[in-house]
Amino acid sequence: MVRIGSLSAPQRRALMGLRRRAVGRVALRAQMVLLSARGYPVPRIAQIFEVGEDMVRTWLHRYEQAGLAGLEDRPRPGGPPRDRLARPIVDTQASNSPGAVGLVQSCWTVGLLAAFLLARFGLALSPSSVRRHLKASGWRWARPRLAPATHAPRLHYWHCCASPRLVVTRCLTPGVPTIS
Repeated sequence: MVRIGSLSAPQRRALMGLRRRAVGRVALRAQMVLLSARGYPVPRIAQIFEVGEDMVRTWLHRYEQAGLAGLEDRPRPGGPPRDRLARPIVDTQASNSPGAVGLVQSCWTVGLLAAFLLARFGLALSPSSVRRHLKASGWRWARPRLAPATHAPRLHYWHCCASPRLVVTRCLTPGVPTIS
């Protein structure tokens, strides 16, 4: 039977502070330790937090062994990102229009940007990775739309809303066939 004995005043204050300021699970773990110190049995603590008794025992053991540091999450397995420069490169290229880099398209698509990054930089990213980097950088994608220009009634402009920061405009003259 695992039970935390009486806590000293500094230990109790530290646990109370952790319970108030820690994020989610760490705060619950501190509360588990406090309840155990008050004399609550493991099954009752498990019932209160709607977790298994093994989980309560695990956190009580970790508190006994490592103190407050034992209640923190351990590092998760997994390697570092393969290329730390991927996000800045994606962000920089997305801020340029495809025409500025020699392509005929008027706006970027995720697939086009992924293919361009592979051809130009040798940066092999899947479209979902490109999308994730763009989202993390604050880019928002919308469908291209055809809208009439307000200052020239005979011309139409093709607005490609790739981002609130960037609107690429291409002039289309009436009667000239275009590929969309």
